[in-house]
Amino acid sequence: MEERVATWIKTIEKRIQNIADERDQNRWSVTKELLRMTSYCYRIGVRLRTRLYERGILATRHLTCTVIAVGNLTAGGTGKTPMAMYIAQLIKRLGKRVVVISRGYRGSAEQRGGVVSDGRQILMSPAEAGDEPYMMAQKLGSIPVMVGRSRYMSGMQAVRKFQAEVVILDDAFQHIQLHRNLNLLLLDAKDPFGNGFLLPRGKLREPVAAVNRADAIVYTRSDGMLKWTHPENGFLKTKPVFKSIHRPMLYKVIPAGAKESKELPYVLTPISNDAVGGFTVYAFAGIANNAEFKQTIESLGMQVYGFRSFSDHHMYSERELEQIASEMQLSGAQWLITTEKDYYRIHTRLKLPHRILVVGIEICFGEHTHEFDNFVISRLYSRFESEV
Repeated sequence: MEERVATWIKTIEKRIQNIADERDQNRWSVTKELLRMTSYCYRIGVRLRTRLYERGILATRHLTCTVIAVGNLTAGGTGKTPMAMYIAQLIKRLGKRVVVISRGYRGSAEQRGGVVSDGRQILMSPAEAGDEPYMMAQKLGSIPVMVGRSRYMSGMQAVRKFQAEVVILDDAFQHIQLHRNLNLLLLDAKDPFGNGFLLPRGKLREPVAAVNRADAIVYTRSDGMLKWTHPENGFLKTKPVFKSIHRPMLYKVIPAGAKESKELPYVLTPISNDAVGGFTVYAFAGIANNAEFKQTIESLGMQVYGFRSFSDHHMYSERELEQIASEMQLSGAQWLITTEKDYYRIHTRLKLPHRILVVGIEICFGEHTHEFDNFVISRLYSRFESEV
């Protein structure tokens, strides 16, 4: 019975996703109408909440440090977490004490909040922190990472515990109950507003007019052409606009050395993107856009012998990991390959000798790097100067 319910839920989720992505081929008209009505009700709720904050009926709270928010308008991945890490590392190089705060979506610590990393050691597991905060903690090293549904409470703790001068909020464009000094909105250059509908009929978290809250727009995946399909794009003309790309970073999984923690049996070692041309791989992923991950693999010259797709933030069971390993062997692929976010969910349970590759993503501004960096730095220092 439970398996039937689970199968039914997955079928409905897939149908909703296909409708939101306009891949329904004119089917499921009743479902589409129900989703449209639900989307309309959701829009009313979002607008009401926004108005309450705009008119001061609901209070916006302030931290005693500089707050930078990174977020988007649509559900799914636009590179928010890589962008948050990019800015954190930039501010760290300036000599400022910086802390990254995430909601910790689907982590057991989401409600109570807490410190994922104190800048010296990792204090939570992926199940506690959530996959993205845990990955950030691993990659940012000396920069503390915290989680909590209440970004204000986490921010207060960041100031008390780490004397934070700058707090970066990952995925917080809609978290308007906390004042921010710099509000960065990320838009997918290939599909900035989806089909124009709000959730669940489309992918928008709030109406496109919310662009007005942004201090700057960052187009991600803008390697070539921007998609202009909505009249609301006129809002963007008054905003600073930057273009970035997602640069794939390849790693090979190797056994950890003697100096590594016993809880970290494997580590990632970088390899050249040019080194994998012709590799045969079996891939699996549980991110917002699994299809794009597959395209990335193929763009690097690898041949995909099999692909297993899971929902975003999927927590893998032992049985699923065994199935993946078995299917990889049956496929005849040389390598098992997954995303960096998926890797950190399962890295303590991996079983070599499978040869494993991991694909990470870095935000890259190319020749416009200094332009974007200087924009962030100028806004940062204007805040500090105003306090003197």
